[in-house]
Amino acid sequence: MDILSLVGLGLGLFAVFGGAIMEGIHLSSILIPTAAIIVFGGTIGAILLQSSSEEMKNWKKLIPLAFKAPQIDGAGIVGEILELSKIARRDGMLALDEKVKDLENPFLAKGIALLIDGVAANEIRGRLEMAIGKSEEKYQDAARVWEAGGGFAPTVGILGAVLGLIHVMGSLDDPSKLGPGIAVAFVATVYGVGAANLICLPIAGKMKARMRAEAAAAELVLEGVVAMAEGQPTSAIEQALQMMLGEEAEEAAGGEEKAEAA
Repeated sequence: MDILSLVGLGLGLFAVFGGAIMEGIHLSSILIPTAAIIVFGGTIGAILLQSSSEEMKNWKKLIPLAFKAPQIDGAGIVGEILELSKIARRDGMLALDEKVKDLENPFLAKGIALLIDGVAANEIRGRLEMAIGKSEEKYQDAARVWEAGGGFAPTVGILGAVLGLIHVMGSLDDPSKLGPGIAVAFVATVYGVGAANLICLPIAGKMKARMRAEAAAAELVLEGVVAMAEGQPTSAIEQALQMMLGEEAEEAAGGEEKAEAA
């Protein structure tokens, strides 16, 4: 699980509701079912109206990833590619056939399978770029759904507040009901703004960050496999991939030096 996501969500909810309780607001004044029905029901309805079935399918599929830490090891991917490159140069491409089934990275396995089949470097690049685009599209669909929720929720919250105020206006002849009635009306606004800024928009940002991380890892695989298809030496492949890794490679190298020194 992604601890930061869980801590962030818990801290945000605690800050809002905990602060309200510290101010002397009773939970019964905040937890109002009718306001929740208006805000969350209206927001979900607007999202369904805007989104396609494919977007909703990708959204539901990727929800767990918002609270799951990404298992992406760029240095490990580079190490696998270099090892495969050495085997291919020493024993030929067909020698990689037995290695494919042991690869945990499905994208790398797909690229190596294309190598074994003798597909040209340009064709491999085109197919892998298409696969990367499809993967990015799934994350973009999920992010769009969450962003739509972040946009609709506050507006629907205001709509709920207006409906509550309309109800309050019917009690103008009883001033004692005005204060509590107005307070209840604005709970819908709290729900809408809170859901947008504490849940929807942060998760949309998390989806985009996850997309960028996975795309970067896939780019490593793409460039490594294409370089192997072009017959580049392992040392040249290593240099190119290490440059793509950038700071991560430097940190990994620094860690190895410290380990050797110890």
